Amino acid sequence: MDQQATSNNIQQVLSNIIQQATIDDTIMLYFAGHGDKGSNDKFYFLTSQTSLEDFENTGLAWEKIATLLAQSKAKVIVFLDACHSGIASQETVVPNDKYVAELMKSGKTGMVIIDASKGRQSSLEGLQFGGGHGVFNYMITQALTTERQTTDLNKNGIIELSELYRSIKYNVHKHTNGKQTPWISRNEIIGEMPLF
Repeated sequence: MDQQATSNNIQQVLSNIIQQATIDDTIMLYFAGHGDKGSNDKFYFLTSQTSLEDFENTGLAWEKIATLLAQSKAKVIVFLDACHSGIASQETVVPNDKYVAELMKSGKTGMVIIDASKGRQSSLEGLQFGGGHGVFNYMITQALTTERQTTDLNKNGIIELSELYRSIKYNVHKHTNGKQTPWISRNEIIGEMPLF
């Protein structure tokens, strides 16, 4: 958390989790923050130790995350809440599908990515969403807690992947007046998947 969320620490913790996970496990990752595109046209997650003057060497390259995830035997679910509001120029905004491709290109089987927004949309925040949280984060929380019965469409007591995504997509789109639309990408996960 906070100052401990450095590129090296994030990679080390993720590596430890991947090494311990078995084929019967599911790894869930939630990345939230700002990002930027380097001169090499790669996406970088800006950590607590990132210098804006040298983010290519001090940020966390998404290709490093993709390389780590490719080693996992477990299924992987990634939530990407990359807020573009910290990027100074609209020309440097990286479409979300660009860095999702980094995670998917390694051929990792059993991966799902649920992204806060599509393309060049921003991931919006505001006080109306639970004390300044992003709308994506707030709607996930609502879907799993106060709106759980509504999210569980088939009433089996389990929130499945499609139910969670449907709830998040509908509510985020609705509460941002269409300015933000979450999207999902799957690799080798077919059919329903129980989550919560």
